[in-house]
Amino acid sequence: MKYSSFAKEILAMYAADQALRARLAASGELFAAYNEEMENLHIANAQRLEEIMQEVDWPSHSKVGEEANQAALIIVQHAISLPEFQRNCLKIIKQAVDNQQEKPQHYAYLYDRICFNERRPQRYGTQYDWDEAGLMSPWKIEDPAQVDKRRLALGLNPLAEQTLAIRQGLEEKNHPPVDFETRQKAIEEWAKRLGWI
Repeated sequence: MKYSSFAKEILAMYAADQALRARLAASGELFAAYNEEMENLHIANAQRLEEIMQEVDWPSHSKVGEEANQAALIIVQHAISLPEFQRNCLKIIKQAVDNQQEKPQHYAYLYDRICFNERRPQRYGTQYDWDEAGLMSPWKIEDPAQVDKRRLALGLNPLAEQTLAIRQGLEEKNHPPVDFETRQKAIEEWAKRLGWI
């Protein structure tokens, strides 16, 4: 495959991401503030992916295979310290969707992630955070009455079903913030500092 070396590199970056995440989860550090070591890895991975994209454009499944494509999407999702990189990737992924080189739900996840970072309502209900009751819940949604219609159009399951699955997956490792308002203020300050808002 023409792009096999890029696929291997993308998979290696994703593997490093997941290994660090597992280590921080085991120590409990993952659930505190954004860990500096993790942020540095996310930035390094995104910068290298950006270089790869200068060679191959978007690493679609037709170019690098399904597994590396999924890994690239996660690398983009995790690059929350690089607003312009994520915004640029959103445009590139939208174009790939329009050209039938990417799944539309992947566009939805990044669109919503950017909305969350910009502290505005998301469209598809893919992004979650702890609510005031300490439950993992969808971040604010624009026109919530129509969200399942939008989700269904992209092949996503109903929001209530997804929320139940996420909460069940967190039952034994749920670490809600002690103070909801303090967490929200900290996220907003972080978003301002990085240029999200």
